Amino acid sequence: MFEPVILVTALINGLMFGAIYALVALGLTLIYGVLHIINFAHGALLMLAMYAVYFLFNLLGIDPYLALLLVIPSFFVLGYLLYRGIIGKLAHGQDHNILLITLGLRVIFENSAFYFRCIVYEPVCVKKKKNSSFFFLVLPGQYPPAP
Repeated sequence: MFEPVILVTALINGLMFGAIYALVALGLTLIYGVLHIINFAHGALLMLAMYAVYFLFNLLGIDPYLALLLVIPSFFVLGYLLYRGIIGKLAHGQDHNILLITLGLRVIFENSAFYFRCIVYEPVCVKKKKNSSFFFLVLPGQYPPAP
């Protein structure tokens, strides 16, 4: 049965995901424009940052928006250390070395996440705590029960 509330919720969630993709693309173009690095590890670092916010929410009960105040500076430092410690020292100013290094970092980050979280591609149910918000906007209405 068609519910207009579900359509509006899907549209708003789609716009929110589109905004996340736009921010990722903006970050990639900024990195390439300033440092001339095509960073294959950008998405994997974003995945790790999202996991950090998720774990801060589930384990410590920190609101995701407040957790961003901890995660953003820590991943800024991580990115700086990766550039100064690994990319800058191993690349020797050659673009193909930078591509291979960031591709290797991506593989390491993603497979580490698979190993430590035993990730299976399935939806994750996040229970909402009292007076807390999460990344999805849910409008009031009748929804079909979750499987």
